[in-house]
Amino acid sequence: MGFFINLEAPSKNLPYANIIVRRWDEEMQSFLPLIPSDEVAFAEGVVNFDFDQNLGPYPAEHLAHWKSLSNFISPILIAKVQPLSPGATVLGEQVQHNLRE
Repeated sequence: MGFFINLEAPSKNLPYANIIVRRWDEEMQSFLPLIPSDEVAFAEGVVNFDFDQNLGPYPAEHLAHWKSLSNFISPILIAKVQPLSPGATVLGEQVQHNLRE
């Protein structure tokens, strides 16, 4: 399961507004929010570049292609493709078949 987000340039008043922190829950197979104090701590780490040392560079040979594709993603498009019930999942045919048995 995933989710769509639209990020815009942060304002000086809300430096953490575009930082979304989630943890992966193996049992639920979903990204879940953290408790607010942990979310703030991770957001501060992002703003302070605490995690950058563990990141690799984006492959430069793919950057132009990604920019050309992502240029067509807009808040209106995201609203159109967002599920009506964000927590809902679609089961594959094999899983549905197994559930019937």
